[in-house]
Amino acid sequence: MKQLMRVLLIPVVVALAGCATVDDLFETEKEIPLSEVPAPAIAAAKGAVKGIVLTEAEMEKEDGQTVYELEGTADGKNYEIEVTAEGKVLEKEIPLSEVPAPAIAAAKGAVKGIVLTEAEMEKEDGQTVYELEGTADGKNYEIEVTAEGKVLEVEQDD
Repeated sequence: MKQLMRVLLIPVVVALAGCATVDDLFETEKEIPLSEVPAPAIAAAKGAVKGIVLTEAEMEKEDGQTVYELEGTADGKNYEIEVTAEGKVLEKEIPLSEVPAPAIAAAKGAVKGIVLTEAEMEKEDGQTVYELEGTADGKNYEIEVTAEGKVLEVEQDD
């Protein structure tokens, strides 16, 4: 029995040793009241989307940093904004109608027949980048494009 336990524990120890932290193995996202979100994070979210009314908050660890995912509505549209405790906006889920036309056209050109369903905007190396998600031929895709329409990456999910 002891030998069996050792054999079963070896893959677990190896898996844990290959991870930066135990948080990498387990989801650390949890819903929290808006009142527990630091003021700089709230201010950043409100600055990112004018007129937003925040309705929900989640807190999680990403690469050892506490990140807040704030959800809300403005002008009848739903938004999701990811910010740090210090108030840095990391990414913002936006309506497709707010994605620049060249970015939409580039995504549709990169994957023929794609039906776009979601969009996120983020800053990468000082450049605004859009991650567009959609489906074509029963497959899911993520396409990363610039506002000007340069395709940076096309990823097909299984």
